[in-house]
Amino acid sequence: MALAMSVLSLQTAKADHQIVPIDDLQNKLYSNAPCTNTQWGDQFEGHWERLFDDNAETIFHSEYGSKTSVDGLDHYIRVDMGEGQSVQAFVFSFRTRNKNCTVNSPTEIVVEGSNVADGTYDVIATLTGLPTTDATDYTSDVLTNGNAYRFIRYRVTKTPTMQTDGGGKVFFFISEFGMSKVEQDETEQAKAVFDAAYAAAVEALNEAYNNDLQELPLQVNNENEPYYVWTNQQEQSEGPIANLVDGATNNFFHTNWHGDSDTKHYIEVDLGENNELSTMSFYYTTRSGAQQDYPAGIQVLGSNEKNGEYTQIYNVESGLPNAGGRLWQSSVFSSETAYRYIRFNVTAARKYWHMAEFDLCEVILYASLKEAYQSKQAEYEALLSLYNQHANTADYTAEQYNAATEAINNAIIAATTLSEEQKAEAAAFFDVYAGKVGYPVQSVIDTYKASIAAAESESEIEAAKQVVYASTDVNLPVAGKAYTLTVVAKNGNKYYLNYTGSNLAIVARADNAELPLTALYGCEAYDGGVALKTVDGNYLVFCSKNATFGSITDGNTQGFQSELNAMAKLTFAKIANGNNVQANNNEQLFGLLSWNSLRGHKDTGEELTGYMVIKTSEVVYDGAGAPFFNDNFSSAILLEEYNSQPTVGGFYNIRSANTYRDYVNTTALIYATNAGNAMKWANGHNGANSNAVWTIEKDGNNYYAKNVHTNMYMNGLGLSETAANVAPSLLGDDQYIIRANGSMLHAQGANNGIASWDCSGEPGQVNKSNASAWYIDEVESFGYTLSVSAAEWSTVILGYNAVIPENVTCYAVSSINGDWATLSEVEGILPANTAVFVNAAQGDYTFTYTATAAEATSMLAGTLYNKNIEPAANARIYVLSIVNGVVGLYPAKVNEEGTVFNNANKAYLEIASASKAIQFNFEGTTGIENVQGADAEAVIYDLTGRRVQQMNAAGIYIVNGKKVLVK
Repeated sequence: MALAMSVLSLQTAKADHQIVPIDDLQNKLYSNAPCTNTQWGDQFEGHWERLFDDNAETIFHSEYGSKTSVDGLDHYIRVDMGEGQSVQAFVFSFRTRNKNCTVNSPTEIVVEGSNVADGTYDVIATLTGLPTTDATDYTSDVLTNGNAYRFIRYRVTKTPTMQTDGGGKVFFFISEFGMSKVEQDETEQAKAVFDAAYAAAVEALNEAYNNDLQELPLQVNNENEPYYVWTNQQEQSEGPIANLVDGATNNFFHTNWHGDSDTKHYIEVDLGENNELSTMSFYYTTRSGAQQDYPAGIQVLGSNEKNGEYTQIYNVESGLPNAGGRLWQSSVFSSETAYRYIRFNVTAARKYWHMAEFDLCEVILYASLKEAYQSKQAEYEALLSLYNQHANTADYTAEQYNAATEAINNAIIAATTLSEEQKAEAAAFFDVYAGKVGYPVQSVIDTYKASIAAAESESEIEAAKQVVYASTDVNLPVAGKAYTLTVVAKNGNKYYLNYTGSNLAIVARADNAELPLTALYGCEAYDGGVALKTVDGNYLVFCSKNATFGSITDGNTQGFQSELNAMAKLTFAKIANGNNVQANNNEQLFGLLSWNSLRGHKDTGEELTGYMVIKTSEVVYDGAGAPFFNDNFSSAILLEEYNSQPTVGGFYNIRSANTYRDYVNTTALIYATNAGNAMKWANGHNGANSNAVWTIEKDGNNYYAKNVHTNMYMNGLGLSETAANVAPSLLGDDQYIIRANGSMLHAQGANNGIASWDCSGEPGQVNKSNASAWYIDEVESFGYTLSVSAAEWSTVILGYNAVIPENVTCYAVSSINGDWATLSEVEGILPANTAVFVNAAQGDYTFTYTATAAEATSMLAGTLYNKNIEPAANARIYVLSIVNGVVGLYPAKVNEEGTVFNNANKAYLEIASASKAIQFNFEGTTGIENVQGADAEAVIYDLTGRRVQQMNAAGIYIVNGKKVLVK
């Protein structure tokens, strides 16, 4: 914690000190935000003489235009005492402007000191109550915190109207400025130092809460042993007091509910002989499952004689939990006298009460700090007495005062400063809720972490947590995900909404209980809100009361409908305390939402907006115009995400979840065929083949599934270059049904095709028992395998970046010159949608996907699936062939429709040319006119891989490992 005082007011009047004006003050000034605006004649670029001309019409004005301060801090004026110079005690003065002082004159100035211009500054004083009348002089008290500084900074933090510059900092003006040193003798300086340290110790002591709570070993078996707990009103039929200290929260202690005595129902702790407490804290856990008779108030009393005179130590009259399974802890409290017997008088609505667990703690650190503080307080008062006796002597020095304060200051700092481990633990407190629906958005968590970084005490950490608990800026349901819906009652009971196919049932839920498949609802965006879809495609709507309690006219007692319309639009928001929402604290409502939608009026049938409510005492539906959370009704809903959804940008196989009719099993994958717009399934299909890999894309609230091999989208029951919305619906057990444009994917038996399927049977059952249920499995690595023939040449084009395999050379066509195509090598990575020639020995080679991007230019084109290419006018299509042993580009066969058929993942060249063949010329090859000039010992191969004796025909040869062109 910081030990610097905000303002240290010396008890001696300013007249008792020697006031010495600082020399050449105007040349010692600097501002981080001088005004550059000339609109009102306020431009100020270092004209510090205006502050010393005794003229209230000439002013310093800080920046009020579009610029911010240079260093991003509040606007300030800084004084530099100069190299090797410093000031310890000083007086600051200024004069207000002769007009507009109720607008931009300073009303709060933080005075700070440092010995590095842009370093860390200590707070010396916070000046408030500054004048806002025109042409008025102000002079501060003597300012010091006992340290000497070269740089003194006057940072303005408030003005009457708090107008700001473009960066959000308040701007200000003054007309005159002054600063003087205050010279003190050593005795006065010493007193100032001790005053600051003493006041800081008091502040630190007041923040020393909950630093060392030592639980006492409470027991109920032997009243002659220490820490014996007993009660004056034990209920005989249930809840023995032993349950209060057994460490279990699933049982409880209950006071006498059969009797009618007016005596207070209390528990008492006998600490035992020679044991006593003065500083303590206690906590308890409420009984689970109860609806009333929780403690409403607790009075703590102490005595050193059993059943003697008891003195009140602590009292809490409100704010105790009124729900089951809640932990409540008191603050640290203390008494002047230490006591052996600690009694807890508990009040409740019907006098008798219950609780599950109780603990009493001795606060060791607080007590020791208090003792040290009281010891130092006496020493301080003794020193003050000496000071008063020897005020005019010079032999009582600052060192004596410093020595008197060093021990307590060090103890306070060590005891009350938060450790890095404490801060790290506190900063990570809400990380478990990051991104979860109903809980605060990331910006709220980030602000909380910034508060923790600046926190100096546990009370500041707790205050920061309360801000998060109270925040209503929360994550809302997201389209494409699925959730369970659980209504939480004020008493802690929970009820999940279960879709039966005939109604939306309310079912009691135990903590952490696994929910059935029918409790999962897929989320879709709809008209500024969301719609929640059941496992068989129906939509949740406002559920009216059942007939027993009076049906709402024009309502829907089922809680679902088949149409997606305005009735299915649901709006969720964080539920907050107020009106009918009566939480014990903000933490009780943490993560809970309310559901607002259209419904019919219970009498007239008029369509209106209302909140879904459950009457928890009878577990039936109800409705209201505002959310509820009290002892009988609740609108508080916990939405929990089913966390195995595919993510945008990920790569997945879609695999059958069931064996069906002996022809499809759980190894069956959906893949894109070379036919272009067709999907099929196959048992045991290679999931690493890119034609069986799908990626998820998102545009607004729509999700799309794209095959990474063909770059085509699921659209209905086939593929298309046009994206179609895909809505996977969870069945549970990581299983999905998948709809693309409304059609549900089903593994059809005939020809391994994909067909639509009716899922109107009992929800979650029909779909899981046939071939309409799928797993969506993440793929770690995938690619495309190219087969190269004995000719050792092929072509390839892929829709994704791929690593070129070892022993494979890829060539792009960089230019065409007559009958010659110049080939340039593509190295390392084959860029997506780049068509190339492939040269390699006969065999299979796998091009593996990589996220690393690359670039290459090729005149070749290609297709990712089988396609008929219609040449442009006057153009001709050439494909790779070997004619008479010569590898080159030759005219493709044109069919009757005037198109050329191109196989999937193959390249072609389309140009305006009449050439019968286009041969290859490699960048960097050597032209040879006289073949007889070749070395007689040369080893020569043609491009088919055959060794030849001579290069008789035009073409490319490999001579001693180098490419040679013969024309």
